[in-house]
Amino acid sequence: MTNFANTFDKEVGVMTEFEKLKEVKLSKHHQPTGAVKFYQGSQLQGTPAALQIQKSSDGGIYLIHLDVNGEEQNDSFHESVEEAMLEAKREFGVEVFDWTDIS
Repeated sequence: MTNFANTFDKEVGVMTEFEKLKEVKLSKHHQPTGAVKFYQGSQLQGTPAALQIQKSSDGGIYLIHLDVNGEEQNDSFHESVEEAMLEAKREFGVEVFDWTDIS
């Protein structure tokens, strides 16, 4: 299993590599807090099955929401891993000890 993923940014025309750093599988005690709601078009997205923190080749940190098939539902940019972890806590009550290192 590789800890890297590639994404082609059509707007910029650049291939970006992402390193998978941390992951948490959301369980019954990780419920949406209501602090953030994500939409696809006008449809409210369901609760993700897992979250990942990834680092892009340009240094950006992303909190990735994954569905039950491991497909990305959405993401948010953060300045640091710690900031992404705080956002996961704000959105789903994820604690520091819930995360697993995958890099």
